[in-house]
Amino acid sequence: MKIAILTLPLHYNYGGNLQCYALIHTLQSLGHEVCNIAIVQEQKLPPLKQRPFLYTKRFINKILGRQYSCVFSEHKIIRDRDIVHKYADEFISSNIPLTPHKYKDALSLNELNDYKFDAIIVGSDQVWRPKYAFPDIRSFFLDFLKNNQKTLRISYAASFGTDMQEYSEKEIRDCGNLIEKFDAVSVRESSALHLINNVFKWKCPAAPQLVLDPTMLLEKDEYLKIVPYSTEIKKTKELFYYILDMTPDKKKLIDNICIDEELKKFTVFPKSTLPNSKVEDKVIPPVERWIQGFNKAAIIITDSFHGCVFSIIFNKPFIVYANEKRGIARFRSLLEMFNLEDRLITNSSEFNQAKLHSAIDWTKVNFIKEEKKEQSLTFLQDALKRQR
Repeated sequence: MKIAILTLPLHYNYGGNLQCYALIHTLQSLGHEVCNIAIVQEQKLPPLKQRPFLYTKRFINKILGRQYSCVFSEHKIIRDRDIVHKYADEFISSNIPLTPHKYKDALSLNELNDYKFDAIIVGSDQVWRPKYAFPDIRSFFLDFLKNNQKTLRISYAASFGTDMQEYSEKEIRDCGNLIEKFDAVSVRESSALHLINNVFKWKCPAAPQLVLDPTMLLEKDEYLKIVPYSTEIKKTKELFYYILDMTPDKKKLIDNICIDEELKKFTVFPKSTLPNSKVEDKVIPPVERWIQGFNKAAIIITDSFHGCVFSIIFNKPFIVYANEKRGIARFRSLLEMFNLEDRLITNSSEFNQAKLHSAIDWTKVNFIKEEKKEQSLTFLQDALKRQR
């Protein structure tokens, strides 16, 4: 079959890129022709009317020596983009087949009707979260597909990112009408089932199913194949931390664990994410180095959903410092699936050494993963067998 994947715009996010890679790789292994719909979300300059006030305010902040002030930050982000994203761009171009054309707004997606795909699969990641859905939340419910198209409409591991209701009344109505046209619906979190069935009360074609994030459809060895010289990586007595939103409390936790456990710490993150930093300090390290981090680490500390996922894939002791602003429901759903709820904390005071040293029964975890993987693959295969 000729299948298109519709997910959030690919850029430098390790988890976002790897979940797309994993879903495409899985579908290709099932014998399908697959590509990702190339949605591009470009950095925009502030509206002309706002620029005089905004730039003046930033200039004053810069004179006052405030740390994060950069007068023309959007211009600098645009100018530095290709250098900052170079490794991510290389990974995408080498590993993720894309549609010939790029789509920068909702209207342009109408062109996809001309491709006559046999199926479009929406997912994974937070594709059903309005504040992340670009170009529009309705796009991720396939509003651009004509009603007479025979293209199968499927969601795979779609996520709302949170258990909170973030839709407007109009979005609830519009997306509810659109999801009724889907041939099969699956989600990534148990909280998503509650939102669909009990909060939005959407009428899906069949009961929505809970499936694994696409990254868990591949095994550790399959990820190591994309890491150069992966067989030569030596396990080290080091703590790998992957923190999206560093705070003093998270830093204290990491430092205290390193002292108590006599571990060195390392991360895979740019030296700076500030617009006014030197461009070479903002370069996003290659995804291959990120995968290496999980492979060689003794312990992992993360506030990232996919950081949690890859800790499980690589069978490494880990602690998840839940990122409340980004949504905790997805962490809870994942950890409950594998009976690993004790790995979750929301501040350093909840951590103790016993939590870190409590043995994880990886045999049991891996058994659950294989069982869920089989169910997830069955969902995909059954969905793709449907006819319109």
